[in-house]
Amino acid sequence: MFPAAPGPRTRALGTSGVVVSTLGLGTSGFGWTADREAAWAILDAYREEGGTFVDTASSYSQWVPGHAGGESEAIIGGWLAARGCRDEVVVGTKVGKSRDAPGTSAESIRRGVEASLRRLGTTHVDVVHAHLDDTRTPLEETVAALSDLVKEGKARLVGVSGFRPERIEQALALAHGSGAVPVGVVQEEYSLLARDHAEGRLQALV
Repeated sequence: MFPAAPGPRTRALGTSGVVVSTLGLGTSGFGWTADREAAWAILDAYREEGGTFVDTASSYSQWVPGHAGGESEAIIGGWLAARGCRDEVVVGTKVGKSRDAPGTSAESIRRGVEASLRRLGTTHVDVVHAHLDDTRTPLEETVAALSDLVKEGKARLVGVSGFRPERIEQALALAHGSGAVPVGVVQEEYSLLARDHAEGRLQALV
């Protein structure tokens, strides 16, 4: 199992009831610094040690010359199929930064998620994040589009990544006022070198 540490080894995502291991696995390097064989070995080891939360994005790893994006999702999808463990793994992906579906308009979100589902080989993702705060698109449209995916069974939870706290508050208010599914997961940079954002106003939201 994971090295001993204070606190539980699992936790629920917000009030959703979706339970994940406290140590998630980021996969931005899959298809880039880790080829399929190495990535599958990492996924196998993570699962064997009790890991259940795999995070990816539609844009991973489009920055590599010759890559179009979605390479990480495709590797994960192949592994899920080969191991037959889709029901054991909580999969989160992010849309809005890929070249073929940029931004968080309703059209881009739907196009991005449909492509992600094909690459992952699944009918739904557990968490769908808006990968950026697209200020060119009305926030109401983004909130509604993400909510629709949950209502259609294509996602279980709505998340955001790279949003300022005040924008998250606005998104929550919009969801509350319209009956949309609210943001339930926030993904933010947090490390010894980047602490101010996560330890400030964002704390009140999480």
